[in-house]
This record gives sequence, C-alpha cells and structure tokens, in this order.
Amino acid sequence: MKTIGITGISGAGKTTISDQICKLKNAKHINADKIARDLTKRGTKYYNDIIEEFGKEILKENQEIDRKKLANIVFSDEKEKERLDKITYKYTVPAIKQEIKKADSDIVIIDAPLLFEAGLNKICDITIGVIAEKETCIKRVMRRDGINEKSAYDRISSQKNPTFFKINCSYCVYNEDNSDIKTQIVDILEGRNLSNKNVIHVYDNGFEYLQFREFLKYEDKIKHCYTLKPLDFGKFQIRKNEVLDSYKKVCKSLKLDEKNIYKPLQSHTNVVKSVDYEDPGIHKDNFKNIDGFVTNKKDKILALTFADCNCLYLYDPVKNVIGNIHAGWRGTHKEIAREAIKVIKEEYETEPKDLICIMAPSIKKCCFEVDEDVKDMFYDKFQYTRKDK
Repeated sequence: MKTIGITGISGAGKTTISDQICKLKNAKHINADKIARDLTKRGTKYYNDIIEEFGKEILKENQEIDRKKLANIVFSDEKEKERLDKITYKYTVPAIKQEIKKADSDIVIIDAPLLFEAGLNKICDITIGVIAEKETCIKRVMRRDGINEKSAYDRISSQKNPTFFKINCSYCVYNEDNSDIKTQIVDILEGRNLSNKNVIHVYDNGFEYLQFREFLKYEDKIKHCYTLKPLDFGKFQIRKNEVLDSYKKVCKSLKLDEKNIYKPLQSHTNVVKSVDYEDPGIHKDNFKNIDGFVTNKKDKILALTFADCNCLYLYDPVKNVIGNIHAGWRGTHKEIAREAIKVIKEEYETEPKDLICIMAPSIKKCCFEVDEDVKDMFYDKFQYTRKDK
C-alpha cells in the first residue's frame, strides 16, 4: 500500500487533487476535515473538549458547534488556533490511522491541511503540496464557505505560505484555474516529475521550471528558477520576440519586472562582472564576452543561457549578494568559479565560507565525451583529478 499525503492552504484545491488521483488510480480518499467534522458532533469527547476550551458561546441554538464562529476566533489569533489544533490532533490523527488500516486500496490519500503539523507526513510515502495564488484561494474560500473577504483573508493569512510546501513536500501541484492539473498529477504518479530532495519541479501556466529548496529558504530576499523545455532562450538575435515572450512568462510567474533583466553575450570566458551600476538589457555591447554576473541590488535579474554547460548559482545570505555563472568546460578550465568568488569578495567583502553554491542540472558524464587533448588540459592543470595520483 502506498500512502500519499495531500496538503496546502484553504482554497488551494486539496480535495480537487485528491479526487483526481482517485479517478486515475482508484485510491481511497481520507479527508481529515470530514473526519474532524464527524468527531465534533454533539456529545463526543472531541466536542466536549472544544466546548471546555472555547466556551458555550460557539454553539448554535441546536447545541452543535458553530464552525464559522469557531473559525473567526482561531483564524484571528494564533494562540487560539494552536489550542484548537492541539485538541484536533488528539482525536483526528488516531482516527486517520484507523482508516488507513481498514483501507483495501493500493493507494491511500490523506487529505489534510495540517499534514506536517500533525506529524502525518511521517506515515506518508510521498507528500504533495497544493499551491494557488493567495487571491485565488480567498475567492474560492469565500464562495465555498459563504464568508466575507476579510474572514477568508484572515483564515488564509494564518496558514503556511506556498514556500513552506515547496521546501517540505515531495512534490507540488499548481492549481490555478488555467492549470493543467491532470498532467501534473500523471507526471508525479508515473515518475516524470523531476522533484527530488534538492529540487522542486514547478508547472505554471503551460511552462515548467525547477527551484532549489535551499534557496527557497531565502525567498523573501531572492527569487530564482531554472527553466525547462519548451522554453528556449537561445538565438536571441534570430528569435527576439519569442525569447522576450519567454522571459515575460517567467517574470510573471516569479512576480518580477522583465525590464530589469541583465543577459550577457556568453562566449566561454572566465569574465565575471558586477552590474550594480549598469543599465539592464539583453546582449548589450558592454555585456559581450561575459559569462557571469553578480550584484547586491534587489531589483536586478541575472539571466544566463545554458545547454549542456554547468550553471552555478551563488548566494551570500549575509551580504545579500547573488551570482549567476556559466561554466562550460572552457570556463571551468579557466577557473570561472574561482573568478566569481574573487569578484564577489572584492566588490562586496563577502566571506567565501558564507557563500551557498548550487549547481543546476547539466549534461551527465555518461553523455559527455572529450578528446585526449581536452582531457590532458585538465589533468595538467588539476593534478588531483588524475587517476594515477
């Protein structure tokens, strides 16, 4: 039996995703919210504990719990929410585990907004975070629960933000109104989604990119992505409008301004340039023969193009400096990574020990062949790489 945990904020569409998986794989759907509602019926232990904690003021005339009143209390005060969550876990977690034991399906889905907080992620084989824009979630919650905008806003603002799910979940599904939900789910179930312990694979409005979980920890300071096909940023002079349109899509997804893009004309050098006081642009004359940009200015977008070469992302969280470096075999032989660190240290007084370096996907060694002259160049310069040393 495979257990899949589905989580996300209110209105993101957890139940929509769960139902889709059930249709595709005939899975058993365990809805944590439904279990909680059933357990809070009048006279149950869960019911009595809630009344004891929050008072009879949250009851309707028929003495059942008024869920809207309770929601108004807990979603406007974090401490009140923690009190309710503690009671909820006490009763719902054992009930969910019992439902799993009774399941006769190959796949069981735990649909739970507080999957991680309740510790239920520990009994899941994989976890899927469902993500949608905050404005989208607010509208959905207002429509679903019949509440006003402020109540919906307070409820969603009290929950985890999308970055939490990108960092912690095995996979994420983007559930905007125009998202191709089925494609995302099928890719996850059939192993075509590229997410792993270091990377989250993002599908957004018909295109895809990777984000690195380590950098997502600093998303309030930096934005980043590594785009995938069919987006293509090569041959700018030939396909200028198409390339610019691709940049617009990415910037819209990351909420960036495409007017702030800095794109060098790369030529496998070891030249790294600070663009703190440069005007933005793509392939400008003063950006020729440059294979790396660095900056500590928040409004600058460092955009480079890669085929089979290494992409090196650099970030100093102390000085808030970023770098984007193109390192093919020629640049690597010329020690462009060392040059980049040297520039960052000289320009911003960064301590190299503070730098976080991430290598994006590149060609595998099984597919990358070089002639003897290139091999000898590297062996001569980097003696420690020789097999006979």
